[in-house]
Amino acid sequence: NEIAFQKVVISGVDAAAPSSQLRAAAVRHKRAILLHTGLRVKSTSFDHFSETLASINEDTIRTVCDRVASGDAVHPNSADEAKILSLLNEVNAVAGKVPCSSASRVAMRNEIRGLIMEKGLPTFYLTINPADVYNPVLKLLAGNNIDVDKLL
Repeated sequence: NEIAFQKVVISGVDAAAPSSQLRAAAVRHKRAILLHTGLRVKSTSFDHFSETLASINEDTIRTVCDRVASGDAVHPNSADEAKILSLLNEVNAVAGKVPCSSASRVAMRNEIRGLIMEKGLPTFYLTINPADVYNPVLKLLAGNNIDVDKLL
């Protein structure tokens, strides 16, 4: 199946970049997908997984793939589709090293959760420092004549 280039998010490339850079980025992204994607299941559930996968019709798999690719909410219409969706839940974290994949986002979230457990919640400080050249309140306080009604 082909995926339109506009639907693929490639990190590290500006959208206004020349087409040669966009093509090179697309090739790098596809290479990462091919190198780091594989079916991984727990060894304890491998037999069940392989038997279930072998028992499903290829056309049903293609139908579910098309529905998922189009962005539709997938609800099983048959027992085979329910099997496919349960298998998808087991292999969700397959592409953890592929940039911008959902599995890589899950891995990053888990890493952040681990850091929070180890080091505690992050503390953010925000200091608001408006540019006094453009801030009308500061100009008014400095003694400039400013029409406040005009600002509102």
